[in-house]
Amino acid sequence: MKRYDESQFVYCDSPEDCLQAVSEGRADITYVRVVTAQYYIGKGTYPDLMMIGGVALSYPLSIGVSKDADERLLAILDRELVHIGPYKIWELINESSVNLETERSIWSLLYMHPRKTLFAFLLVVAVVMLFLFRLVYMRQRHVRMIQQMLFRDASTQLRNRVWLEAEAVKRMALVSADTMEQCAIVVFVLPKMEYLEAVYGQHVVDEALRKLVLAVHQSQGWGGVS
Repeated sequence: MKRYDESQFVYCDSPEDCLQAVSEGRADITYVRVVTAQYYIGKGTYPDLMMIGGVALSYPLSIGVSKDADERLLAILDRELVHIGPYKIWELINESSVNLETERSIWSLLYMHPRKTLFAFLLVVAVVMLFLFRLVYMRQRHVRMIQQMLFRDASTQLRNRVWLEAEAVKRMALVSADTMEQCAIVVFVLPKMEYLEAVYGQHVVDEALRKLVLAVHQSQGWGGVS
């Protein structure tokens, strides 16, 4: 204090105003109670401030007991206080004062528990990302199922006429005008499918169609059923 001139002192109305003055740069240091500094800094109000130690001050300490209490209780309390010592007493007082129910915020938790807060934030981000990936996967799976139902025959699971029309448009777009006359689409239609299925069974007819498509696919590169 002797290093500062009287004109450099900043007088405030409350300890919080003193801490605010230091935080804003209007003052270099301030003297407040340890409990007060722990309360405001621990709450996260002034995360840029820090305590550099306490000032040795002496306060009288007394314990009230009932007037009807046994006199031997006073002797026990005196010996216990002497056994604890002044430093431990102040540690207990500060700890009990800080642990009082105070206003908490996200900034206070970040200041008091930076690693745990960061871990919790990363955990939440990971959970959200997994949820989004799950939604994307389910959507893609749903689209594949719709395409499966749209482009394949229900009984044989072979590509149907809808797929042929869509694929033909793509293939024809790649063919040049000079070779367009050499291209053709051949469609085999089996008449009386219901009669064949009734005579030979649907399983036999489906297997025969799969073998036919496989043979055409191996020879020409295309294959489907409609």
